[in-house]
Amino acid sequence: MAKKTTAILGLLFLDVAFHAMLNHAKTSAEAYTYLGVLAIIRILILISIFVLVWDTVPFRFGLVGILCKKMTPLAFTLPVSTLLSFAMALARGSLLSEGYKQASLWDYGGFQTLFYFDYLGCILFYLITFFTVFKLSKVKYYQAGDWIGKASANKR
Repeated sequence: MAKKTTAILGLLFLDVAFHAMLNHAKTSAEAYTYLGVLAIIRILILISIFVLVWDTVPFRFGLVGILCKKMTPLAFTLPVSTLLSFAMALARGSLLSEGYKQASLWDYGGFQTLFYFDYLGCILFYLITFFTVFKLSKVKYYQAGDWIGKASANKR
């Protein structure tokens, strides 16, 4: 459990690092390369969270509704943040390929707005993922004690 949590936090750190590098890309090739790496990291984060959930007692006993309630914010912020990051990377890459310099990107209409929405989405994604991972790494999700009572109460 601790290794899985550490792996997810490491992936979050890599996501932050590559997101920052993406926003300082000087050429369209760099922007698209960082976009590809960022996509792979986001997929790995999603798989790692699923692997973390896989071992929980609610997942094993079919109490997936309880887990879904705990992960609703993450299920919303992951795709929204990813789409905003992809839109930002594609906008940056296409503007750089049209001949804009890095400093002149800010003069292009809507670029600043997209930048701020992208960063707001990423901050929410990082915070919600961080708290969800630590919530799911609590021992109570891996011990059958209280969950058996909840499962039998739900069947009545």
